[in-house]
Amino acid sequence: MRGPRAEAGLARATLGPPRLMFAPPPPRAARLGLACAATLAGAAAACAARSGPEAKTTAPGAPTARAAATPATPPAALPEAAAAPPAAEPSGRLEPLPVPGYPTSLLWIPAGGPERHLPLLVVAHGAGGRAEVHCAPWSARVGARGFVLCLRGQAAGAGTGYYPDHPWLGRALDAAVAALEARRPAGEAPRPEPRVDVTLAAYAGFSQGAVMGALALMSRPGRWGRLLFVEAQQSDWSVAAARRWRDAGGRRVALLCGLPLCARAARTSEWILRRGGVEVWTRYVEGAGHTYVGPLAPEIDRAFEWLVADDARWARAEGVGATGAAR
Repeated sequence: MRGPRAEAGLARATLGPPRLMFAPPPPRAARLGLACAATLAGAAAACAARSGPEAKTTAPGAPTARAAATPATPPAALPEAAAAPPAAEPSGRLEPLPVPGYPTSLLWIPAGGPERHLPLLVVAHGAGGRAEVHCAPWSARVGARGFVLCLRGQAAGAGTGYYPDHPWLGRALDAAVAALEARRPAGEAPRPEPRVDVTLAAYAGFSQGAVMGALALMSRPGRWGRLLFVEAQQSDWSVAAARRWRDAGGRRVALLCGLPLCARAARTSEWILRRGGVEVWTRYVEGAGHTYVGPLAPEIDRAFEWLVADDARWARAEGVGATGAAR
């Protein structure tokens, strides 16, 4: 587990070419650019200047061109430019969620009305991390398919946060989910929005949010059904705890690593979890480093799709897909 300084310097990490060490599950836009029309505009202006009053002046004694006596054929009408397609509706919005006794979390609210009953993903940053930075890629991955609750750790300075210990993280998780359930849309005429289903929620943690998340969630079987850990670097599971988690509704765990230490711990965790009857998906991208961007980002995309594939609540809404945004 890295400390606040190590994770605060995450963006400066140099990522090497990946070498995939584990077999992937079955898989998952390009940026549109606009060409500048300055050259065409300039040519059109020059043409207009030549056809203006000064261009019609004829030098004394010069013969009149025969074409001048013949009425000019009007040019064919140019086809009208195709109407631009309507802008895509946003798939959701992000707003703060006050949590009594804990720092304010962030909440991604998917588009739609109360007829939609959608699942929940809770996201936990690492030590020295920021909720905003992690909420951006996860809300992009989820889109209109569900709610994303981005936990904020205890203040560590410069807008960053950390978790003092795993019991603190567990209590903060409980308080944040309770605040979400008690939340009511603000305003005199609030916008319609879907209802949240917090049963057997999904959890995604990075670094400290993964290490302490695993410890905190072991003691809360029945609330979390799917777990995704990036750079957890721990193997504190037990076969008995895995079985209790599975028997209470737990289904799948994904383990992703960019450092050898994490990969070794993931292999041990995989063996323990499988012995406990839990489905496990692992991936080590050699040289990626202690990060959740770069070569690891598309692997996280794939891991999440595998994680929720057997839960009908996470079925893609029409026209909604994972973007795999990195930050």
